[in-house]
Amino acid sequence: LLVTPVVAENIQSYEADLQVKKSGVLEVKEIILYNFGDEFRHGIYRDIPYLYKKGWGRYALKIENIQIKDASGNSQPFTTVKTGKDFRIKIGDPDVLLRGERTYSLSYTVSGAAEALVEYDQINWNAIPAGWTVPINRAEVKIRLEKELASRLVNIKCFVGAVGSTEICEGAAVSDDYYLFIAENFNPREGMTAKMEFQSGTFPAPSSLDNFLNVVR
Repeated sequence: LLVTPVVAENIQSYEADLQVKKSGVLEVKEIILYNFGDEFRHGIYRDIPYLYKKGWGRYALKIENIQIKDASGNSQPFTTVKTGKDFRIKIGDPDVLLRGERTYSLSYTVSGAAEALVEYDQINWNAIPAGWTVPINRAEVKIRLEKELASRLVNIKCFVGAVGSTEICEGAAVSDDYYLFIAENFNPREGMTAKMEFQSGTFPAPSSLDNFLNVVR
């Protein structure tokens, strides 16, 4: 009797490419090689934390210009919904079931991620989110700075593991405006977070109206 091994659901590789603009806007591209294994699914969820506590209220990131494509560059159906503190991108056709390997290419922009602190301006970005319920075999995080930002960068770090982890990712500066971090063998609910510190005043301060809209959104 020949027993066929069960293939468990997992993410085989996850590439996140983050371009930081001098306006403070983030241009994000992701390539996810997802293996549904022997399970049948309609697609995947990409949950992006977007709602944070700030001062007396809640502060919301603005996620726009979303595009989803397959390995051949064909656009894929998706919908979005806000659920709790996450902005959820639901990728897939509700009338189509998938199994095996699928490649998803995502691109989107994020406004409001740059934060002015007392001593420096800061951007924290969950490049590989810790919300995935399946293991990730390998992940790469690329951070590219617009040229004017390279000289204003004070510090850059990457943390790997569960939420709140202080374990440092392996990585290096490829050039003064391009950084690469790599990690392998993630358990479910583990990810990678990039933390960047810039000289104070690097990013334009939001207007009073923007602050009000972001807090109450």
